[in-house]
Amino acid sequence: MRSRIVSCLVLLPTIARAADIPLDRDPQAYFALGLRTVHIFSAAMEPPGCNVGVNCGSTSGSPQSCGLFHANHGRIPAPGQVVANRVCGTQSFFQVFANLPTCANPTCAMIGHPGANANCTDSFTLPILDDLDHDGTPSCDDNCVPDPGDIAVACGTTLPLPACDPSLPVNVVEGEDCSAGDTMPGNGRCDLGTGTWGAVHVGRGARLDFAPGTTVICSLKVISAARVTSNGAATVLLPGAGSLRFQDSVDVGRGCGALRFVSERGLIKFGRYGDYSLDACTISGRFRLGHANNLRGHLIADEFASDIRNDARCCEATVPPMTSSTSTSTSSTTTSSTTTSPTTTSATIASTTTTTTDPHASSSTTTNSTSTTSTNTSSTSTSSPTTTSTTTSTTTTTLSGGQFTRTPGFYKNHPAITQSILSAAGGLSVCGHVISDVDVNDAHSALETLCVSVQGDQRLQLVRHLVAAALNMAAGGASFSDFASCDSLCQNGSASTSALADCINETDAYNNSGDAIPAPFDLLGAADPARCRAAFATACSILAPSSCAVP
Repeated sequence: MRSRIVSCLVLLPTIARAADIPLDRDPQAYFALGLRTVHIFSAAMEPPGCNVGVNCGSTSGSPQSCGLFHANHGRIPAPGQVVANRVCGTQSFFQVFANLPTCANPTCAMIGHPGANANCTDSFTLPILDDLDHDGTPSCDDNCVPDPGDIAVACGTTLPLPACDPSLPVNVVEGEDCSAGDTMPGNGRCDLGTGTWGAVHVGRGARLDFAPGTTVICSLKVISAARVTSNGAATVLLPGAGSLRFQDSVDVGRGCGALRFVSERGLIKFGRYGDYSLDACTISGRFRLGHANNLRGHLIADEFASDIRNDARCCEATVPPMTSSTSTSTSSTTTSSTTTSPTTTSATIASTTTTTTDPHASSSTTTNSTSTTSTNTSSTSTSSPTTTSTTTSTTTTTLSGGQFTRTPGFYKNHPAITQSILSAAGGLSVCGHVISDVDVNDAHSALETLCVSVQGDQRLQLVRHLVAAALNMAAGGASFSDFASCDSLCQNGSASTSALADCINETDAYNNSGDAIPAPFDLLGAADPARCRAAFATACSILAPSSCAVP
């Protein structure tokens, strides 16, 4: 509804005032909310934009750094609002609310919706957040002192946070269960149950799923190329100085509202080249964001600072459906391809002849270019799902309860698996371009599509998700009924922002829908994010083949 209102308002004459669009004080309307300061650099938000702001602002002679929003080359499209006592920055902002004079930038030419003030901003009453805990204390006082109780409510919890248990650490290793607390042993990932735990450490390429409900931990450290998600709406609390640290190339979350982290006063740090869909809040701590991340959710911290080239999307508080991964029965069905597109054709996954031992199977299996593994069932009492694979170009093994999918983050961190699927399928056609390899600086490379700094370009974001969807279907995963229509939209250079956003959201939801279901290639190769990092460093894009060394 809000986006439709804005679409009408932007058609009004330029004499319209910002008062026509009131300040949105709902914390769910903000992608990033700093309590005292926000510093972002070359950050771009995909249309439609959501808000960024600073809650506090000094009215009693305190340093002006409190209440400062600073964004070099920031892009916040309509209907996004930039809100702070003082706003400084360049490139383009739809609407600016500020009380103090801005810096030399933004100028009126950089502000899409002119405000009541001569500098095209509009004034507002501090703080942004209301007295959310209704204790009579404002969310930030005149001396820039936040009320932690209000911030906790904005983060979706209340104080005090329950204590963690340092005597119960949890270690997560690639291809293995949790060292403690696993609710589904035998499936080669850590399914951590709700309750109270110590420090949680997730190793390179490992997989951690939080159970629905509330989990308390002392800290979380996630090493590169790991996957952290939840099988339902999960809240993870980190009391005291408990920190949340993600290294490079991680894949976190599976949709809006599904996974929330709340630290009391610990540091939250995101690395580089990651894919994040989560709410992350530190009530009294700092937030440090690396560069070239794809982000979706709500981020709150006392001080918020980011590196360059981050891309953001707005997020509604809805949890996408997730197919259950606890089914025990397996059945094989033969299906014929109903489309001529190679993206929907099942294919045998090719690789060099390799023997791989499934940790939840009773025997090892061999995979090569002319044969595939058979189904191995779990022998544990928890009845974990079976792992299956396709056997021919038209025959798939169907898992009870749904079929597997994987996210762009998985495929970009597993280039050997991605290449194996591409080779078996004979290449894929996505957005009018042939994808056939995982080379660097190559216009036919899946990695040059998956490992790209989107910077607000919705077509780049859509093609990322479409490539993952095509790989899912080519490997024998779940069918995506709207692939053809979204692929056609991707090829339309004049497609509307709303249509692109709808397809991005739909394809993203599809790629996450079967993420908890075992896939036939899960254990074929360890995570390897190095090639993706190299692809990030190039200017190559499959949407502009001439930008690549191999067009």
